[in-house]
Amino acid sequence: MPSKLSSKLTRAIFFLLLSGTLILSCSDDDMDSMEEMMEMEEMDECQGSDPSFAGDVLPILNASCALAGCHVEGFASGDFSNHSGFSPRAANGVSRMSSGSMPPASSTGPDPSDAQIQIIRCWVEAGAKDN
Repeated sequence: MPSKLSSKLTRAIFFLLLSGTLILSCSDDDMDSMEEMMEMEEMDECQGSDPSFAGDVLPILNASCALAGCHVEGFASGDFSNHSGFSPRAANGVSRMSSGSMPPASSTGPDPSDAQIQIIRCWVEAGAKDN
């Protein structure tokens, strides 16, 4: 007859093995799948939308980025007041706005909303046309 101690020890070992198996069954593949799903959702949000630079993107940039002392003509990190200045930096700009690192806290303009960032993202995904 097994003792109570060996029975508890057996259960503890079984629990640890089961826990370890469950933990190890979670892999980076699951994370990759989640990231792919998030990217697909972002792409789905752009389906059917055709934002224009002049009508949709530029007003957002003028309010939040192309301000005195920021992304205007002569600014080292680019002039966002026109297509040729913003389009080469657009993907990075979307990433920085999404992460909250732009605009900086010292900016005098409002932070773009998630919906506004999505408009710019969709414009980039549609080819960042000068329209």
